[in-house]
Amino acid sequence: MIGHYIVGEAQAVAEHYHPILRMDGTEVDFGVSGHGGPCGVWVDRDGEPVAVLEGLETRQEHRSRRRT
Repeated sequence: MIGHYIVGEAQAVAEHYHPILRMDGTEVDFGVSGHGGPCGVWVDRDGEPVAVLEGLETRQEHRSRRRT
């Protein structure tokens, strides 16, 4: 699960972020916007999970601090 804050005035959000949940777990009925998508994808690099941001001119990576 990924946590993103959405402003209270929002009426729609990218389909990728549905279902929208409040902090208490109840679902919010938001419309789907025509723009947006996932921030990135998880890939395996040398046995370590790495988040790769997609759709950017410069690829950026964030290595997980998680240890399995």
